[in-house]
Amino acid sequence: MNVVAIAVIAVAGMVIAVFANVFSNVLSSRLTALDRLRPWHVVGIGLLLLVAAGALGWVQGLTSPPGADQSGAQPAAHAVLVKRDSYALRPSSSVATNDEDKVDLDTGHPGYGRSTIQLGPARDGGPAEIILEDDHVHGFDKTAPFAPAPKGASTFQDCSTGLADQAARLARLNLSDLTEGSSFCVETSDKNISLVRIAKMQSDPVAVDISFVTWRR
Repeated sequence: MNVVAIAVIAVAGMVIAVFANVFSNVLSSRLTALDRLRPWHVVGIGLLLLVAAGALGWVQGLTSPPGADQSGAQPAAHAVLVKRDSYALRPSSSVATNDEDKVDLDTGHPGYGRSTIQLGPARDGGPAEIILEDDHVHGFDKTAPFAPAPKGASTFQDCSTGLADQAARLARLNLSDLTEGSSFCVETSDKNISLVRIAKMQSDPVAVDISFVTWRR
């Protein structure tokens, strides 16, 4: 709980104590029976309860992180973040088409490559984990985010296991090593896990269609 929240609780407590004391004195000195309860007494008690409820609600807002689920439920582990049944990639040597050669697996949008300065078509997305060149695929930086997918891979755990073998990880994938139906795993820039499948490949001109699913780590 932060300092502001503690201060708010203290002030609210003082206000409630003062009001409670006032009404206690009023009720003890002027009321000898419930049938002598006046409308202004009821209004005062109602205001007291509203002040208390408002203070508690504000404190809850201060102590909850932005976007938190107020019900207390936590995001499901390994939930699917993004799923695309078809995504077309085409090599680009022109600013006008530099949104066609890449995809950010955390968002499913083109994103950007090694330069964060976005030239060309406006687009959403962050760092692109897959950028298609004429003869290979690489990511937005020089790390090794790729790993061969275990045979029959279809789950988060399958790819998590494949990526755990650091010696098997690659910084680039040669198109000559990929075939239609083959799969590979990717650790994204947000440290999530993706399974990517090659749906269709063409060599002249180069074109690759993929499908992918990204799970929250």
